[in-house]
Amino acid sequence: GVLKSFNPEKRYGFIASASLDADVFVLRSELPEGNVEIGRPVGFDLIFSSAGQPQARRVEWSAAQRFCGRLKSLGDEYGFIDCPEARRAHGGRDVFVTRGQLPWEVSPADAALLEVSFVIAVNARGQPQAKDVQVEATCLRDDTESASGSASTTAPSSCEEGQATAAA
Repeated sequence: GVLKSFNPEKRYGFIASASLDADVFVLRSELPEGNVEIGRPVGFDLIFSSAGQPQARRVEWSAAQRFCGRLKSLGDEYGFIDCPEARRAHGGRDVFVTRGQLPWEVSPADAALLEVSFVIAVNARGQPQAKDVQVEATCLRDDTESASGSASTTAPSSCEEGQATAAA
């Protein structure tokens, strides 16, 4: 799962898990020592309260998972990344990305041509947001030419549609 929210005053939060329809309740005492970081991947033991509500026990921070996807749209300030694997893990949502997260200047017209890898943090509204965005390849069809006039090839196998890899 992913730590979706945490209230330091009340000392509890919620974990979003692709395996459950409901968020999972977690007490601060069940989280590892150190900083509580919203959007950080977690592993945990799942129990259910007497009322049948899911609760996390023995939570551990997990390594960040890298996802691959294609820029779907890009405006002046933000855009969205299409990534089937991330969409399944985050309730059918595309991944939000700010221009500030992109490591290069790209025109909106060229956005759909770019394949990127990224990690996901869940923002304050519970939406998946791309962080540490890296360009993987320019993905054009063989019969399409880039703005520079040179033909491009397909994406490398590390960035196949929907493939996620663990970060090193």
